[in-house]
Amino acid sequence: VSDGQVKLVEGALSKVMLENNQCYLLDCGAEVYVWVGRVTQLEERKAATLAAD
Repeated sequence: VSDGQVKLVEGALSKVMLENNQCYLLDCGAEVYVWVGRVTQLEERKAATLAAD
């Protein structure tokens, strides 16, 4: 999730892909996880949580 918009990225996930100023939705099939970077803005966190619902 960037600037309140969900951007699709497909492929294998690695730790180096996760930036600490971004939020990510990780779709694992039966479960969807929200990964929140340490220095993300409150609005980004809210958008990621809403997108996961």
